[in-house]
Order: sequence, then structure tokens, then C-alpha cells
Amino acid sequence: MADPTVHHLLSYGTPHLPEVQLSQLGRLLDGSPDALPGHRVGARATRPATRLSRCPANTVAGWMRTTVPGSL
Repeated sequence: MADPTVHHLLSYGTPHLPEVQLSQLGRLLDGSPDALPGHRVGARATRPATRLSRCPANTVAGWMRTTVPGSL
């Protein structure tokens, strides 16, 4: 059974850059390369966001992070 206190988060774009993590969180996050298939990055008013894609071949590449409440 999965631990309900563990959350999986795909970071993409600038949040996965080491200099951004250090400036925003004061530390580097653990993670591994991963992707979100069937999605694309679409522009929102103030920031990019993932959206379902009509093209199943579309993929958002990023890093899979494992977090627990209060760690971010």
C-alpha cells in the first residue's frame, strides 16, 4: 500500500533548474528524469501550465520529485 503522506510531483521548466531551487527553497530537491505523456505545456495568463493534448504523442519532460507535507 502506498504511503498517503508521500506525494509525487513532476516539475518542468525553470523549477527543476538547480539555481532556481537554491534561490527559492535553499536546497536542491532529489528527483529523476520523467515525463507526462499525452500532455503539452500551454500558456496561461501569468505562467505556463500542463494541459491535456489532443495528440497522444505529446509529452511534457521534467523531473519526478517525491515530497512529504511541509517539505516544500
